[in-house]
Amino acid sequence: MAIERMHVQRAVRDLGGREVAVIQTGIGKHAIIAAAASAMASHAKSQGPGKPLHLILAGACGGLTPVDDVPAIARVIDEHGHSWTPANADPSGITLVGVDTIIATPADKAALAARTGAAIVDMESHAFAAWCEERGVRWSVVRGVSDTPEETLPHEVLDWISPSGDTRSVRAARDLLLKPWLIPHVLGVLRRSRRVLPKVGRRVVEVLRSDALAEAAR
Repeated sequence: MAIERMHVQRAVRDLGGREVAVIQTGIGKHAIIAAAASAMASHAKSQGPGKPLHLILAGACGGLTPVDDVPAIARVIDEHGHSWTPANADPSGITLVGVDTIIATPADKAALAARTGAAIVDMESHAFAAWCEERGVRWSVVRGVSDTPEETLPHEVLDWISPSGDTRSVRAARDLLLKPWLIPHVLGVLRRSRRVLPKVGRRVVEVLRSDALAEAAR
C-alpha cells in the first residue's frame, strides 16, 4: 500500500549508494505474486540472471496475540499445514500465518491463534513464501502490527485499496459516511500504522545491511 511504500522508501535512503527497488502492492496473494514477478523480471533485466536477488515483503499485519510492534519472525505458515523459513528468520521469534480472507474481529483472531499457534496474520506472506521458494529466490518478511488482537479491522478496507496499492478515497469516504461506526476502528489502525511503519522501514534496512555484510565476507 502507499503508506507502507512511503515509510520503507524513506528508510532505505539511509543505505546511500546501494540500489534498492521499493515496489508498492495491493492486498492479497494475487497482488503480491504479481509484484514479486515484476521485481524478478526487472532485476534480471538490469542486473543479469546471475546476480542474486533478495525480495523483502514489508508492511502492516494484524495481531493475533500481544507482540512487539515489529516482532521477529521465526516462520511463515498457512492454514493447510505448510511452513516456510524466511532468510531473516529468528529462531526465538513468532509464527506468522498467511490467510486468503480477512481476519476481522477479536473473536476471529483468537480462533485463528488457537488453531494455528500464530501470533500475527496477513494475506500475502504464505503466497509470497511459496512463490519465492519455488523459484529459488531469497526472501524475507518484515511486518508491523497495525491492528491488535482486541481491535476489529473492517472488511470494507479491502475495497478501499486498489490492486496496485493505491487508496480508493472516494469509496472509503462513501463507506465511512454511510457506516460511521467504522470510523473509530479505522482511526485506530491509521494511528498505529503511522507509529509502526517507520519501525518496519528501519528493520528492512537492518536486513539489507546484514546482506551487505554477508556479501563482503564472501
